[in-house]
Amino acid sequence: AVEIVREHAGEGKRQARADRNYGICLVRLGRDEEAEPLFLRSYEGLMVEDPTGSLMRSTLKWLIYLYEERGEEERARDFEARLLALE
Repeated sequence: AVEIVREHAGEGKRQARADRNYGICLVRLGRDEEAEPLFLRSYEGLMVEDPTGSLMRSTLKWLIYLYEERGEEERARDFEARLLALE
């Protein structure tokens, strides 16, 4: 099912949303290591497509959550600063 979504999501914002949503599912399943690259890919895509929108804010919040849960405070603060810069 994941491959079907990726295939049909295309590029840009739709792909970023698909990556973020799949990452959320993985976090909720306790599979943080698999979620991280999806969140980062979503973030990178949104930097081009929609750097200040609600999807970017959501992606940043999930990255912050992920890094805080893993005890990676420095990385969490880095993304928190990026989120605060949007406000």
